[in-house]
Amino acid sequence: MGRGRLVRCGRRRGVDRERALVREAWNTGLYAVRSPGSGAGTAIPRPDLIVFRRGGCLELVQIKTTRKARISFSPEDWRDEVEVAERLRELGFRVSVYLDLTMRPKGRLLLHDRIRIDGNEGRCLRVFYDEKRGKMVYEWVDK
Repeated sequence: MGRGRLVRCGRRRGVDRERALVREAWNTGLYAVRSPGSGAGTAIPRPDLIVFRRGGCLELVQIKTTRKARISFSPEDWRDEVEVAERLRELGFRVSVYLDLTMRPKGRLLLHDRIRIDGNEGRCLRVFYDEKRGKMVYEWVDK
């Protein structure tokens, strides 16, 4: 979790975050590729971002941004990433699935967190901004 620059409103925020994560991966010696049009109702699932790590490990990342102080996610929100992860695991890859969440509650500076989905694929995620501690807090709940 950290602080970042202010970003544009609307759909651009997610695209900006995806591009920033691709640059961040490159600058740290890794490689990442984003899937333009992911979630656009295509027949083949496409994760927002795939990060290639050393040793043949892959990270599939769903990227979400919000101005809300409270937000909930259902398993449907990372369905594509989980489906692709299962296919890649069948092919012998080591894969982890993440939700990269950016919150900008009440006009404050950005909060970022990368939450691991593995082991919670069928559960709902509740996230809120804890104003007293100045950080993002989350919990997994059954449907």
